[in-house]
Amino acid sequence: MKKYFNKKCIFCGKTEAEFDKHNCWTEEHIIPKALGNETLRIFNVCKKCNSGLGTYVDNYFVNNMFIKIIRQSLGLKGQSGEIPNAFKEGEDKNGHRIRVDSNYHPTRVPYIEQNDNKLRIVASSKDEARNILRKKLSRMKKTEEEIQTAINKLEKSESHFSKPEIQYNIEIDFNRFYMEILKIGFEYAIYKLGDDYLNDIRAKEIQNYLKEAINGKMKTKCKEFTGISSLYEDMQKLLRQVKLNCHMLMIHPDMNNNLIAEVILFMNPMLSFSIFLSDDATKFKNMDRNLMDVIQIKTDDRSDMDVKFEAVALSSTDEVLYRLDYEINGNIVEMGKYGWIPERG
Repeated sequence: MKKYFNKKCIFCGKTEAEFDKHNCWTEEHIIPKALGNETLRIFNVCKKCNSGLGTYVDNYFVNNMFIKIIRQSLGLKGQSGEIPNAFKEGEDKNGHRIRVDSNYHPTRVPYIEQNDNKLRIVASSKDEARNILRKKLSRMKKTEEEIQTAINKLEKSESHFSKPEIQYNIEIDFNRFYMEILKIGFEYAIYKLGDDYLNDIRAKEIQNYLKEAINGKMKTKCKEFTGISSLYEDMQKLLRQVKLNCHMLMIHPDMNNNLIAEVILFMNPMLSFSIFLSDDATKFKNMDRNLMDVIQIKTDDRSDMDVKFEAVALSSTDEVLYRLDYEINGNIVEMGKYGWIPERG
């Protein structure tokens, strides 16, 4: 087998000669495979760095509820081979948990409330309530006779059925969210421009930032990184008219000769970003034209969930406030909270 001793990992900078016995070259998907990218890959990331990317960068993004809703609607499987259930667990208005299966059938997570000597059991069936009552009374050191008396009362009691409203909250750590976008832009720049891009000052800043994440240094708190922003409004308007099942990546110089990457996921204006790659586009070959790849999304035809998103801008000063609504099989549902997306310099 041919050895490539001069080839370096784009994150840690090690050559194959510097790998320990547990390390090797791996296949890295520029856009995570869980988002339907089967084709756009690079092969200059070592196993250790690839593992860190998966754990500390990709994982948060692909398993955020907002992204899981899209993945579920398209039937996009994760590392487990399963299509995610974004609505697997929600809450009623009192904060009690409700589970939803893959067929969208809700089931209450059972619980018991005690008020003096009175017990109130919430369960999915009388059998389940009976088991909960027995365990509770056993922990209270009740005799078997007392337990059986209580169970007999339960059997004769009236059951009340409810159809609670299920609530979900989408919480986004935007620093972690943007970290994934930065990783995509960085890897795509190397894919298109080669290792020469790594000599750029801005590239080194991005590399060091991602290296910190890969090594677990941002496990508890993710630092902000500047130079990432939402795609400009004219492009967002255009994307709202596009109905294509793909991702799109572009690299081009702007009017000030800065090198810019555009990351457009699912052709969705809410998931479309610009990344500042370099302050001098003339240093790189082929920059007399735009570099672009369109990645067809590989979906699961069994998906039975039609989801549409709408982002409504509520203000536009130093921060842009969005409301996220989604539509499932024709039924409009509004997420219960608002979130703000800060403008990035």
